[in-house]
Amino acid sequence: SGDNRTGLTDEQRRIVTHPADRHASVLAVAGSGKTTTMVERVAWLAGEAAIPCARIRVLAYNRDAAQLLATRLHRRGVSTVDVSTLHSLARSILLDDERRGGPVQRVIGEPELQRLHQRHLRAEGMLPDGLSAGRRRARLAEQSSLLGLVDAGSLPVEPPPPARRQLDSARLISTSAISPAPHAGTNEALALAGVDPGAQRALARTVSALDSMRAVTLDGMIRAAVLRLTDDEGLRRSWATRWTQLIVDEYQDVNGVQQELLRLVAGCSARVMVVGDDDQCIYQWRGARPELLRDGFQRAFPGAGHDRYVLSRTFRFGDEIAAVAASGIERNVDRVPKRLVSGRPGVASAVDVTRDDAAGVVATRLARGTRASEVAVLVRQWSAAAEISAGLCAAGIAWQAPEPIRWPDADAVALALDLATAAGAGDAVECEPGSGEGGSGEGGASEACTTERAVYVATARLVARALRLPEGRWFARRCVSWAGLA
Repeated sequence: SGDNRTGLTDEQRRIVTHPADRHASVLAVAGSGKTTTMVERVAWLAGEAAIPCARIRVLAYNRDAAQLLATRLHRRGVSTVDVSTLHSLARSILLDDERRGGPVQRVIGEPELQRLHQRHLRAEGMLPDGLSAGRRRARLAEQSSLLGLVDAGSLPVEPPPPARRQLDSARLISTSAISPAPHAGTNEALALAGVDPGAQRALARTVSALDSMRAVTLDGMIRAAVLRLTDDEGLRRSWATRWTQLIVDEYQDVNGVQQELLRLVAGCSARVMVVGDDDQCIYQWRGARPELLRDGFQRAFPGAGHDRYVLSRTFRFGDEIAAVAASGIERNVDRVPKRLVSGRPGVASAVDVTRDDAAGVVATRLARGTRASEVAVLVRQWSAAAEISAGLCAAGIAWQAPEPIRWPDADAVALALDLATAAGAGDAVECEPGSGEGGSGEGGASEACTTERAVYVATARLVARALRLPEGRWFARRCVSWAGLA
């Protein structure tokens, strides 16, 4: 396969040549060339370490990442190495189990799952007829997230206590006991999180229905595979002897059930290298546990010795951006201390912080000669991207986004147009007593008004500002059209 290691840093080279008889964890900062390092690691294992490609398995977090790794490995000359996601691995295990006479478990699609769960939510009074469209969408999104956590095995489901408290997703996840079994443990995590009793009953009914249908979801496949490997020694022994080298990417985003699947598949013969960055975990809200990368991995794989490596040099930006990023990241409490430095010293870079004129800042940078491809705009919430994109369009600046920017829906825009007029070009808008939904009484109009006021005010300001832009008339016409007023 040749030797491409001359272009690697010392940090990368040490990881590539890590002893094949030991486990390893790699903490890689953003832009540090971890994909290149993983590809060269596989090439080294298949070359100098003389490990057959059929005995090496690379696991990525999603299909796009798996395809990228497979393409890079093909170019490197090691195309026969298996690359897949953890979900794909779990599905292969379940299909193999079926061929061996195990239970047949069909994969249920997301639309069918949501219809099933909504039926149980309605039966438990969680979707009353008087619920507004906006609140209905919000409740469905919340309950869908909970269902994903439960079905993935990230928290248990049992009949709820009589108390009702406000949902606290962060506390829910931090107190969740990870268990492969759908009804294992107690209801403590859900109770501490304040999950509505009706929601808990609906969750339990949906999980029970899936079991009776012998159906699994995308998230539930991993839990189902873990259960089958645990229950069937022959199946477990077959999968635990297939590979001698496992490499797992984005390990900061795995949960306990996913790590258990990896442990069962590794058995006693495979040596495992996990790669990730505990500072880049963005999926804790759905059960990811970055502490597994920090120290949980070592506890789960204690047998063959363990080494930890760090990729600290980023090639994505220059010194100033690296320094600002490091200053912010160092404030994280639960993390492995590590450096973040630029691997491109001397490359010009700058950071601008603005409250409400991102388009103007971008225009200034471009006027000074910065290429548009070298400018990135970061927003704290994706909803803020709508106003920024309108400003960029007004300034004649082309832009692209990693996902579609969604404008306010028709109901919100219709209300925002009225509020914008009353607010005088976007001044603060106060709710009038009794204007909220839900009627009077405790937890009625005033509570609803307080909850929704921020959304309406933000939308009103967006419309009001757009009316002052060169394309304001066009934008206003679109708002009127979306609202069904023309």
